[in-house]
Amino acid sequence: MNLTELNTLRRIIDYVVENSSVSGAPSEEEPSPEPEPEVEPEPEPEEAPAGEEPEVAEEEPASRQLPVEELKKRINRWVLRLEELGDPGLPDTSPLEGKKMLLVGGGPEEERALGEVLGCELVRFSPDEILGGATLPEGLEGLINMFPLEMDIEPIPGDPERESRRAVKSLFIAAKALHPVLKEGGYFISVTSMGGGFGLDRDINPINGAVCGFTKSMKREYPSSKCLVLDTVPGLPLDGIAERLLGELGTDGPIEIGWDGHRRRTPVLRIMEPPKPDFMELFDGMKILVSGGGTGITAEVVRELSGRAKLEIHVLGRTKPVEDAARLAELDDEGLKREKELLRERLKEEGRRVTPVLLEREFSKLTKSITIHRLLEDMKKAGSGGKYHSVDVTDPDSLKEICDREGPFDAVIHAAGVERSKLLINKKEEDFDLIYDTKVKGAWSLLEATREHPLKVFLSFTSVAGRFGNAGQCDYAAANEVLDKFHGAVRSLHPDCIPKAVGWSAWSDVGMASRGSVKTLLEMGGVTFIPVETGVKAAVSELVSGYDKEVFYAGSMGPLDAEGMMRWEEGIHESDTESPYGASGKEADAGSREEAAEHPEEPVTPAVEEWGPPSPEASLVDEVMERDATSILVRKRLDRTRELFLEDHAVMGTPVLPGVMGLEVFAQTAKLLKPELDVIGMTDVAFRKPVNVAAPFEIRVRGRIEDDDELEKNVEVSLFSIGDDGSEMEHFHGTVIMGRSDDACRIAEGHPLHPSGVKGRMLRDGLYDHLFHGQLFQVLASMELLSDEEILGIYRVPEGEQFAGVTGWNNEDLVTPPLQTEVGFQAAGAFALDAFGMMALPVSIDRVDYSSMMRYDEKAFAHVRFLGREKNVFTFDVDIIDTSGNIRFSYRGFSLKGLMASKDTIGRDHSFPFMELVSPGRNVRIFRLDMNDEAYSEIDDLRGAFHDDEWESLLGDSMSEKRKREHSLGRVISKLAVTWVLEQSGGPIVPLKDVRVLTEDKGRPYAVLGDERYEISISHSNGVAVCSVSDRPHGVDIEVVEQRDMSFAGEAFSDQEMELVKRLMGEKELEEEVVWTLLFSAKEAYLKKKGLGLRENLRSVICSEMIEVPARFGKGFELLISHDDEEARVEAQLTSDHVLTVCANDGRR
Repeated sequence: MNLTELNTLRRIIDYVVENSSVSGAPSEEEPSPEPEPEVEPEPEPEEAPAGEEPEVAEEEPASRQLPVEELKKRINRWVLRLEELGDPGLPDTSPLEGKKMLLVGGGPEEERALGEVLGCELVRFSPDEILGGATLPEGLEGLINMFPLEMDIEPIPGDPERESRRAVKSLFIAAKALHPVLKEGGYFISVTSMGGGFGLDRDINPINGAVCGFTKSMKREYPSSKCLVLDTVPGLPLDGIAERLLGELGTDGPIEIGWDGHRRRTPVLRIMEPPKPDFMELFDGMKILVSGGGTGITAEVVRELSGRAKLEIHVLGRTKPVEDAARLAELDDEGLKREKELLRERLKEEGRRVTPVLLEREFSKLTKSITIHRLLEDMKKAGSGGKYHSVDVTDPDSLKEICDREGPFDAVIHAAGVERSKLLINKKEEDFDLIYDTKVKGAWSLLEATREHPLKVFLSFTSVAGRFGNAGQCDYAAANEVLDKFHGAVRSLHPDCIPKAVGWSAWSDVGMASRGSVKTLLEMGGVTFIPVETGVKAAVSELVSGYDKEVFYAGSMGPLDAEGMMRWEEGIHESDTESPYGASGKEADAGSREEAAEHPEEPVTPAVEEWGPPSPEASLVDEVMERDATSILVRKRLDRTRELFLEDHAVMGTPVLPGVMGLEVFAQTAKLLKPELDVIGMTDVAFRKPVNVAAPFEIRVRGRIEDDDELEKNVEVSLFSIGDDGSEMEHFHGTVIMGRSDDACRIAEGHPLHPSGVKGRMLRDGLYDHLFHGQLFQVLASMELLSDEEILGIYRVPEGEQFAGVTGWNNEDLVTPPLQTEVGFQAAGAFALDAFGMMALPVSIDRVDYSSMMRYDEKAFAHVRFLGREKNVFTFDVDIIDTSGNIRFSYRGFSLKGLMASKDTIGRDHSFPFMELVSPGRNVRIFRLDMNDEAYSEIDDLRGAFHDDEWESLLGDSMSEKRKREHSLGRVISKLAVTWVLEQSGGPIVPLKDVRVLTEDKGRPYAVLGDERYEISISHSNGVAVCSVSDRPHGVDIEVVEQRDMSFAGEAFSDQEMELVKRLMGEKELEEEVVWTLLFSAKEAYLKKKGLGLRENLRSVICSEMIEVPARFGKGFELLISHDDEEARVEAQLTSDHVLTVCANDGRR
């Protein structure tokens, strides 16, 4: 990921979206994707620097005055409330004017009203038609979903399962069909029927929540699309609803808008602490039913409850414990390893193929059994009793049987859930059903099974994914939003019960988001994790206190709160103490209560520090705080409005200081300490902790000279920040080598600009579909795959300045070349993703050597060699090369740490293996392609290199299969040759298909790109195709050295040439077939240069002389050719198996 749309990983951070989740609702079992065999277990990350863990605030007046940044570091109790908005009015023109839209649900009246007001063409399909597999028409530009207005308005609909399928499963199918248009910027609009207040002020059919959660996730997954939820009152005039939609489509307002015919409102989150009042006490003998409580965070909640009173807790889970769980629970780590080996042997005896995936899956049954057994034992020790029941929570009959036998229950905690993040287009229907049903069908089953029980509280654990929506989690978000709106259903059967939904952000030590790599990534995105102890106490508190229906526990949510739903600036409000439920069991009108709570004691708005202008020390140093002969301390206030590159180096929407700019800060600091010396290298660089710059953030750098060498100084540098408690938190560390630069460069070994092999190419668009970098940090124009362990990244000069004009600095004011350095960083990262399926970020560099610094706009190439992998750390050597092949600087032992496995692959512009040959001719470059390579065993494998019209006209019906293959592969190597030469010379970088190969009337080929013509020549021989490229007309020929019969000689050679052959055999000690081949190939090359081909009689082309000349490869010869009173020189190269000739010059030397 791309890590970018971790505004959501460039969706890195499609990344967390595909492989993990920000959402933190605990679940009974969260199946992980089956691990790829080559991905080794992630080592635990280093502990975070010292500092207190986030806590839920206690009731204390001082907490009201916490600055926003402090609030974001702690875990807050958020309550969903409504905020009234002004009317934006109607736009002059409907954004949907003339567009073709899918209308889901509704009838002729809905179609008329929407069509007239919005000006769009509507194609109406019912949810049942979509579920039945109806084919949607082409040309659709989005969707308007009106079906919720047809749904049952009762909190418990007649058939909840069918209602869910029609309401949200139909949207899932329709959205997949609309994927291409949504990806580019379409429309996804849902109208729900929760009364204009999203169910906060009345009982509603909770399935509306599924539509709401799904639609919000579409916005996360398709950020270019306009997505909207309009919640309204069933029965309002359709023309009025259509006008409200028109008004909202004309604004950039919130994604959720409520409209009751009078008021326009949107849901917001306010910190309201602590939960009040206590509505229930835990008592001895109280029976609590917990779904999904056998493992994970819910098990920790059960442990905490067990010690609060002598309870009877019944835990539901899918795991069926093994019979000898008690014995297994007594084993230590070594004992469990032995059990795993015994399990492996048993599986083999059963005749099963024991893969790592199978072994881990079967062994997990043992470990889960141990966890469940230990939980039950801990409950007993705490003084409580209970049982574990192996049951599918979506099975109402089995659940009813347990409840009838073990009840009656006093409380229900519904925490079961399954989470499998996948982008919509990759998500299977069966996965959608499993994830949605576990939560939603499970809730209905629990409610029905306890219908006759005296429930005092029905507590659902949900996720921030439902409130905010989340890419890759449309099913999970939909399911959680159903539970967020479940209060009316509970109160319908249990009028005296308090229904609550508590949503969680990511937890520190449990769940997928807690794993070392994912946690690191989310922390970089600014997400604050919930410590287990904090979350457990909050869960128990919510079970007995507070009437709020929708509560969420979270600190900073990073990019999920991009729309500003969380009202940080309001500070902390007092919790409501009045119950919204009247004696009748129905809700009181909450309108006046909302307004009364709108302005309690006014919270203090945190003060914002004024940031002064930068000082003129250096572009990344604002102030020298201390300096003497051997040490220096500087500081820099990073600000995304000044350091513009920060905005385009954002992980999950949070700007992060790039590692290469960290190197630049080191260089500038060392230069300020020793201005008379040059920066000539760095050693032992470590990127220890990311520098998040969500708000202006101060960093400091300390430099200290380590030795007294006169000619060279080693400056140890540390980049750190100051914590709230005054402690230092180190982010980067290293040593800068200062000395005298002589600007002497080495030539790249093997010269990768003239490669011995290329396997394929990735273009910029494909790369940045997966990498997270924005415009100012998109430094890769393309990436050439030279071998399985070697790549070449091509530098693209970003458009725009890295610094705002107000700073007085520009791209020239840098000591090192950070942008060219970044080419190697990104190319190595793309290699790790493509070759190993791992998203990875830099962790260290052993050594950097600067031979000659580069200007930011100087063309460059990053020659990246993969050295190896140890666990999930990938190590590379990198040379940064200029267009002449000089190594301007290099870094050795550059290591990236894999953060998580990813199933993404980076798209190729091509995967045609080719190589550059050593050309016998000056100013002519020659490229070779093996026509028998398996990469294009079928002729259709070549089609991607051609535009459709070019492909259709390429192959004639009269051509033999052999000729078709030679002809098309000759065109392919021509395209490869031209694009490579352009790429290496600093020309445009274009897809293969954009280069067209044409022929003159007499058959001489040439290539065109736009209006530019490129001189080429093509040759085939014995399974090899070659193409040469030059700035002038020329000819190339390749021939296999082989015996030729005398009839061929008589047709191709004059008597004079027959004598020349005999003489050369003696003088040059060459075999006869070698001389024949040299002469024949020279004539071919000459005729191609002249554009005559084999139309001309070969005997009319005379070779009068052949001399041996020095050659860079094989043996070199020069042949003098005459034809029609013209003379030309042909340069030839003889290797062990072929002759290569080039004719590019006229006359004698």
